[in-house]
Amino acid sequence: MGDAKGRATDPAVLLRIARHEAGHCLVGWLQGDKPMQITIVARGRAGGYVEREALEDKMIYTKRELEQSIRQAMGGRAAEMVYYGEVDGLSSGVRGDLQQATRVAEGMVRHDGMAAKPGQVALGDDALRDGSLALVVVREKERIIAQQLEKARLMIESHRETMDELVRQLMEKNRLTREELERILPA
Repeated sequence: MGDAKGRATDPAVLLRIARHEAGHCLVGWLQGDKPMQITIVARGRAGGYVEREALEDKMIYTKRELEQSIRQAMGGRAAEMVYYGEVDGLSSGVRGDLQQATRVAEGMVRHDGMAAKPGQVALGDDALRDGSLALVVVREKERIIAQQLEKARLMIESHRETMDELVRQLMEKNRLTREELERILPA
């Protein structure tokens, strides 16, 4: 992630980062992906991050696993929308998350036959030169990501008190370890 840059100095920005990172953490946790730590100390281009255990090199992912990956990537935006509303909940802090979610959704649609449209086909770059087919792919990616964003939002809303405590402790300590997360988040 790069060298630590320290904390954001604006309390409102720091709170937004804490809510964003807590969203990733909570959604992942509820899906069984228990992170090693979460921090609001900026590194690289990220305002904070959730550190996960290194995963074994998997060769095959199910549709459910890919959807969970997208849902967790969208957990930060979902948290911002819960706390700041439909308009002010949209920020540029989600850029990397959107890129990740889009990459996974594109694979599902274009290569893995995991979308209703175009269906059980694999589409190379040549196939997307047809504007109407490219539009179908874009719409399916949008649908998949929007669906997972909504699921993440509902998860956060239904665990709002836990989320508030996670954010409070993150603001107080800057970084929470797995042991600390285990005391805050549901078993």
